[in-house]
Formats: sequence, C-alpha cells, structure tokens
Amino acid sequence: MFPFKRNIGGSLRATIMRYLRSIIVFIGLAYAAQGVAQNQPGASIKAGDEHMHSHRFTDAAAAYEKALSVQPTNTDGLYGAAGAYRRLCRYDLALKYAGKLSELAPKDARGHAELGAVYTALKKYREAEEALNQAVKLDPSAENLVLRAELYYLQQRREAAEADVKKALEAQENYGPAVALYAMLLAENEMGEDALRVLNQFLSANPKSFEAYTARSWVNYILQEDMNPAILDAEQAIGINPFFIPAYRRKAFALSLSGDNQEAEKTYTEALKIDPKNPDLLFERGCERMALGMRGEALDDFDQSLKIQPDFASVYLQRGILRTQMEDYTPAVRDLTRAIELESSNAWAYIYRGHAYLAAGDVKSACDDYKNGEKYGHPNGAMFFEKYCGKK
Repeated sequence: MFPFKRNIGGSLRATIMRYLRSIIVFIGLAYAAQGVAQNQPGASIKAGDEHMHSHRFTDAAAAYEKALSVQPTNTDGLYGAAGAYRRLCRYDLALKYAGKLSELAPKDARGHAELGAVYTALKKYREAEEALNQAVKLDPSAENLVLRAELYYLQQRREAAEADVKKALEAQENYGPAVALYAMLLAENEMGEDALRVLNQFLSANPKSFEAYTARSWVNYILQEDMNPAILDAEQAIGINPFFIPAYRRKAFALSLSGDNQEAEKTYTEALKIDPKNPDLLFERGCERMALGMRGEALDDFDQSLKIQPDFASVYLQRGILRTQMEDYTPAVRDLTRAIELESSNAWAYIYRGHAYLAAGDVKSACDDYKNGEKYGHPNGAMFFEKYCGKK
C-alpha cells in the first residue's frame, strides 16, 4: 500500500546491518592486532636491555625469558638471556642460551662471545679460546677483543692480552673494560703510577664504570701503600654492580693485606652467595679462615674448591700446609706431592712437604725437599737444609 516507504525501511535496515557488521569486523581486527602486539617479543627484549643497563640482572633474565616464551628462536632474546645469566653466575643457563644462539646463527658473533665468556668463568680455557677466536673473527669489536684479552690475562699470556687491549682501545677509545684491563697490565709492569693516572682520568668522565673502580682497587693493592683507597674503590664498584665478583675479591684482598681477616672472610661469604661454585672464592675464603684459626671450616672450603677444580695446585698446597698444622702428616704429604705434580717448580710445596716429612720422622725425604726448595727459589731453603740436615 505504501511501496515507497517500505523500500526506504528495507534499505535503512540493510544499511544499519552493514554498518553493524563493519563495526564488528573492525573491533575483531583491533583485538587481533592487540593480541599480535602482546605476543611480539620486542617489548620484553627492550625491557630486558634496560634492566641490563641498570645491572638488574634478575629482572633482565625474566624479561628475556618472557620474550623467548613467545619466540624461542629470537636471537636478541637468546643473547640477552645468556648475558643476564652469566652475570648472575648461572652458568648452566648461560651456556644453554649461548649454545642455542651459536647453533641457530653460527655467523652471529654474539653467541660465540657469550660461550667464550662463560667458559672463561668456568676455567675451561681451551673451549673459551676457541669460541672467542671465532667471535673476534666474525666481529673484532672492542667488547669481543676484551673478552679474549681477559682470557689471556688469566692464562698469564700478558703479551697477547696487551695486543688485544690495544686493538680494543683503537676500536673504542673509552670502552671501560678495555681501559680497566690496560691499567691493570700497566700496574703489573711496574707502572702503577701511570695506571692510576689513566684510571683517575677515565673515572672523572665515567663515574659509573665499576670495572674501572675495580681496576683502581687492584692497582692500589699492588702498590701496597694504603689499603683504604683499594677497599673504598672496590665498595664503590659493588655499589654500582652488586653482581661483579672481581670487586668482592679485590675488596677481600685489600682487607686481608690490611690485617682484617674477619672482614675479608665476610666479603668472600657475600660473594659466594652470588657464585657458590666459584673455586677461587672458596680457596681464598679458606685461606682467611686458616688465618682466623677456623681450621675445620677452612678444610671444608678447600675440599669444595677441589671438587669443582680438581687440578687447582694452590689449593693442594694450602690444604697440605693446613694438614701439617693439624699434625695430619700422611694426607699433608699427599696434598703437597699433588701440588708438585701440577707445578714441578713450586718451591713452597717442596719446603712445606719437607716440614711434613720432618715432622713424620722421614729426615732424608725432608732434606731432599729442602734442597729442591732452595733450587726453585725459596728464600729459606738453604737455611732449613743447614738447620735440619747439616751443611752442604
């Protein structure tokens, strides 16, 4: 009856339905886009990077894990997770992520660099050098060169360390870890005052460099003039980065040299909360406990250290000395013999094994050891031989 009006109504309803459908589609697409955005790893990786920069490594590790839960093969996430866990001394997880990165992206230097750094921390020097050589070959950056230089430094390969540090400083003049290691090498070459000048100048422009504070602590320790600056610099480094184990060791060294064995022992205990399987920390705390008369606790530390690193000659030497003090001569001789097997020119091991033999009644073996102690440079070797064995 009203055909025109009916047509208008039908057309209006159709238009409204099309409009509603378009709104529904738009809303659906918006929610889908939001979901995709939430499932992208980029935001988590960015957060992890920010945490790393602020030395909040636990938070950084959690952020990278979140990114990897979305995209397990994300190379930035793998690199970040490996670095965060390495700094937390969780070497098992650091190896896991660095290994996966190097497998997924063999031409990405970062995976090899992280593997090398973890192997260095674990004292697996052959594996560390292989990985770091590959990292430097792929990317001769200051960071990778310093990681290799630190390995060479620990291996007593000073010339190789110096060469890599110089290259690193040419690549990035103000790279903190390179400046720190350069200064330490200067100090060990009897150029301590030059090292201090380098570090003072660098720290005036870079007051947040925990590596430089740690290095200056070490330089002051080597100069052995006043341990207070060494202690304060190490504390400054720990305040900036509470997970930096070398700073704890430098502080403990300085405290020990100043005669405060109790505070040194406490400092090692704090560091072991971060890195409980560090054989150096266990050995060094054991030495402080010996000085404090805590013989049982010291023996436990030496035992734990050797379980982690069975070829640690210095621990066998110190445990042998401790067992001699405890009048436990047979295992003392065994420990000192092992120290000599690992370092055949260790004069102190010969002298102390001589003491253990002498206390056990084996004068001939004691005299042979005193002779060897003198041969390899112990300052009292000749005196001990003359006193207990007669003139030569």
